Amino acid sequence: MDKEKLSRRDFFRKGLRSLVEGISEIFGEAPDQEIQRLMSFLPESSLPLRPPGALPEALFLQRCTGCGACQTACPYEAIRMVGGTPVIYPEQSPCHFCPDFPCIQSCEPEALSPESRYLKMGQAVLFPERCLAHQGVFCITCQSQCPAEAIDLKPQGGIEVLKDRCVGCGLCVYACPQSPPALRILP
Repeated sequence: MDKEKLSRRDFFRKGLRSLVEGISEIFGEAPDQEIQRLMSFLPESSLPLRPPGALPEALFLQRCTGCGACQTACPYEAIRMVGGTPVIYPEQSPCHFCPDFPCIQSCEPEALSPESRYLKMGQAVLFPERCLAHQGVFCITCQSQCPAEAIDLKPQGGIEVLKDRCVGCGLCVYACPQSPPALRILP
Protein backbone atom coordinates (compact mmCIF):
# COMPACT_ATOMS: atom_id res chain seq x y z
CA MET A 1 0.00 0.00 0.00
CA ASP A 2 1.40 3.36 -1.03
CA LYS A 3 1.69 5.69 1.96
CA GLU A 4 0.87 9.13 0.63
CA LYS A 5 1.49 12.22 2.74
CA LEU A 6 -1.48 14.56 2.53
CA SER A 7 -1.76 18.15 3.60
CA ARG A 8 -4.76 19.01 5.75
CA ARG A 9 -6.35 20.73 2.74
CA ASP A 10 -5.82 17.72 0.47
CA PHE A 11 -7.16 15.40 3.19
CA PHE A 12 -10.44 17.36 3.37
CA ARG A 13 -10.62 17.71 -0.41
CA LYS A 14 -10.19 13.96 -0.99
CA GLY A 15 -12.61 13.15 1.82
CA LEU A 16 -15.28 15.48 0.42
CA ARG A 17 -14.78 14.12 -3.10
CA SER A 18 -15.17 10.57 -1.75
CA LEU A 19 -18.33 11.51 0.10
CA VAL A 20 -19.94 13.15 -2.94
CA GLU A 21 -18.94 10.26 -5.20
CA GLY A 22 -20.46 7.79 -2.72
CA ILE A 23 -23.73 9.71 -2.59
CA SER A 24 -23.79 9.94 -6.38
CA GLU A 25 -23.31 6.17 -6.68
CA ILE A 26 -26.14 5.44 -4.27
CA PHE A 27 -28.67 7.98 -5.54
CA GLY A 28 -27.45 8.51 -9.09
CA GLU A 29 -27.43 12.20 -8.31
CA ALA A 30 -27.22 13.62 -4.79
CA PRO A 31 -30.59 15.08 -3.76
CA ASP A 32 -30.57 18.76 -2.73
CA GLN A 33 -31.74 18.08 0.82
CA GLU A 34 -28.94 15.59 1.40
CA ILE A 35 -26.36 18.07 0.07
CA GLN A 36 -27.78 20.78 2.34
CA ARG A 37 -27.62 18.49 5.36
CA LEU A 38 -24.05 17.45 4.63
CA MET A 39 -22.94 21.02 3.98
CA SER A 40 -24.29 22.22 7.31
CA PHE A 41 -21.69 20.02 9.05
CA LEU A 42 -18.72 21.04 6.92
CA PRO A 43 -16.52 23.95 7.93
CA GLU A 44 -16.55 26.69 5.30
CA SER A 45 -12.76 26.54 4.95
CA SER A 46 -12.88 22.92 3.72
CA LEU A 47 -14.75 24.03 0.59
CA PRO A 48 -12.61 26.56 -1.28
CA LEU A 49 -14.64 28.96 -3.39
CA ARG A 50 -12.44 29.98 -6.30
CA PRO A 51 -12.68 33.18 -8.34
CA PRO A 52 -14.83 33.21 -11.48
CA GLY A 53 -13.23 31.39 -14.39
CA ALA A 54 -11.41 28.84 -12.21
CA LEU A 55 -10.65 25.67 -14.13
CA PRO A 56 -11.62 22.30 -12.60
CA GLU A 57 -9.80 22.04 -9.24
CA ALA A 58 -7.00 19.63 -10.22
CA LEU A 59 -6.11 21.62 -13.34
CA PHE A 60 -6.53 24.90 -11.47
CA LEU A 61 -4.04 23.77 -8.81
CA GLN A 62 -1.58 22.69 -11.53
CA ARG A 63 -1.73 26.02 -13.34
CA CYS A 64 -2.08 28.51 -10.49
CA THR A 65 1.33 29.89 -9.57
CA GLY A 66 0.09 31.70 -6.48
CA CYS A 67 1.28 35.01 -7.90
CA GLY A 68 -1.66 36.94 -6.42
CA ALA A 69 -2.34 38.95 -9.60
CA CYS A 70 -6.05 38.09 -9.38
CA GLN A 71 -6.15 39.33 -5.80
CA THR A 72 -4.50 42.61 -6.78
CA ALA A 73 -6.84 43.04 -9.75
CA CYS A 74 -10.05 42.54 -7.74
CA PRO A 75 -11.60 45.99 -7.16
CA TYR A 76 -13.70 44.68 -4.25
CA GLU A 77 -10.87 42.87 -2.42
CA ALA A 78 -12.93 39.69 -2.51
CA ILE A 79 -10.03 37.41 -3.45
CA ARG A 80 -7.65 36.31 -0.72
CA MET A 81 -4.58 34.17 -1.03
CA VAL A 82 -4.93 31.18 1.28
CA GLY A 83 -2.38 28.38 1.19
CA GLY A 84 -0.87 29.95 -1.93
CA THR A 85 -4.08 29.94 -3.97
CA PRO A 86 -6.95 32.41 -4.44
CA VAL A 87 -10.08 31.87 -2.36
CA ILE A 88 -13.25 33.89 -1.82
CA TYR A 89 -15.11 33.94 1.51
CA PRO A 90 -18.54 35.31 0.59
CA GLU A 91 -19.58 35.99 4.20
CA GLN A 92 -16.66 38.42 4.51
CA SER A 93 -16.29 39.84 0.99
CA PRO A 94 -18.25 38.31 -1.92
CA CYS A 95 -17.41 38.36 -5.60
CA HIS A 96 -19.25 41.16 -7.39
CA PHE A 97 -19.02 39.30 -10.70
CA CYS A 98 -17.53 42.29 -12.53
CA PRO A 99 -18.60 42.44 -16.19
CA ASP A 100 -14.97 42.81 -17.37
CA PHE A 101 -13.54 40.16 -14.98
CA PRO A 102 -10.26 41.89 -14.05
CA CYS A 103 -9.24 38.82 -12.03
CA ILE A 104 -9.41 36.62 -15.15
CA GLN A 105 -7.64 39.20 -17.31
CA SER A 106 -4.75 39.38 -14.83
CA CYS A 107 -4.18 35.61 -14.71
CA GLU A 108 -1.16 34.90 -16.93
CA PRO A 109 -0.92 31.15 -16.24
CA GLU A 110 -4.59 30.93 -17.33
CA ALA A 111 -5.76 29.13 -14.21
CA LEU A 112 -8.77 31.44 -14.61
CA SER A 113 -10.48 31.20 -18.00
CA PRO A 114 -12.96 33.59 -19.64
CA GLU A 115 -14.82 30.64 -21.20
CA SER A 116 -18.45 30.81 -20.10
CA ARG A 117 -18.47 27.20 -18.87
CA TYR A 118 -15.95 28.16 -16.16
CA LEU A 119 -17.54 31.42 -15.02
CA LYS A 120 -19.99 29.77 -12.64
CA MET A 121 -18.18 29.73 -9.29
CA GLY A 122 -20.64 27.60 -7.38
CA GLN A 123 -24.25 27.21 -6.36
CA ALA A 124 -26.20 28.99 -3.63
CA VAL A 125 -27.94 26.56 -1.32
CA LEU A 126 -30.83 27.77 0.85
CA PHE A 127 -31.43 26.68 4.44
CA PRO A 128 -35.16 27.50 4.83
CA GLU A 129 -35.07 27.07 8.62
CA ARG A 130 -32.69 30.06 8.81
CA CYS A 131 -34.46 32.22 6.20
CA LEU A 132 -36.64 35.10 7.43
CA ALA A 133 -38.78 34.91 4.29
CA HIS A 134 -39.58 31.28 5.14
CA GLN A 135 -40.61 32.35 8.65
CA GLY A 136 -43.29 34.74 7.41
CA VAL A 137 -41.12 37.88 7.58
CA PHE A 138 -40.97 40.06 4.47
CA CYS A 139 -37.31 39.93 3.49
CA ILE A 140 -35.96 40.29 -0.04
CA THR A 141 -32.41 41.30 0.87
CA CYS A 142 -30.75 38.41 -0.96
CA GLN A 143 -32.97 38.84 -4.01
CA SER A 144 -32.22 42.54 -4.28
CA GLN A 145 -28.44 41.89 -4.20
CA CYS A 146 -28.31 39.04 -6.71
CA PRO A 147 -26.66 40.20 -9.98
CA ALA A 148 -27.87 37.07 -11.81
CA GLU A 149 -31.53 37.44 -10.76
CA ALA A 150 -31.26 33.89 -9.44
CA ILE A 151 -33.43 34.33 -6.33
CA ASP A 152 -37.17 34.22 -6.82
CA LEU A 153 -40.00 34.98 -4.40
CA LYS A 154 -42.41 32.08 -4.03
CA PRO A 155 -46.12 32.97 -4.21
CA GLN A 156 -46.85 31.08 -0.99
CA GLY A 157 -44.00 32.85 0.82
CA GLY A 158 -40.29 32.26 1.06
CA ILE A 159 -37.67 32.29 -1.65
CA GLU A 160 -36.05 29.81 -3.98
CA VAL A 161 -32.69 29.77 -5.72
CA LEU A 162 -32.95 29.35 -9.50
CA LYS A 163 -30.10 26.93 -10.08
CA ASP A 164 -29.81 27.57 -13.79
CA ARG A 165 -29.16 31.28 -13.13
CA CYS A 166 -27.03 31.21 -9.96
CA VAL A 167 -23.33 31.94 -10.56
CA GLY A 168 -22.23 31.34 -6.96
CA CYS A 169 -20.83 34.84 -6.37
CA GLY A 170 -21.96 34.92 -2.74
CA LEU A 171 -23.59 38.36 -2.71
CA CYS A 172 -26.75 36.75 -1.32
CA VAL A 173 -24.77 35.15 1.51
CA TYR A 174 -23.09 38.45 2.35
CA ALA A 175 -26.38 40.38 2.29
CA CYS A 176 -28.36 37.90 4.41
CA PRO A 177 -29.26 39.48 7.77
CA GLN A 178 -29.32 36.12 9.53
CA SER A 179 -26.38 34.71 11.48
CA PRO A 180 -25.40 32.20 10.26
CA PRO A 181 -26.66 33.21 6.81
CA ALA A 182 -29.65 31.38 5.35
CA LEU A 183 -27.65 30.75 2.17
CA ARG A 184 -24.32 29.10 1.55
CA ILE A 185 -22.28 28.61 -1.61
CA LEU A 186 -21.42 25.10 -2.72
CA PRO A 187 -18.32 25.35 -4.96
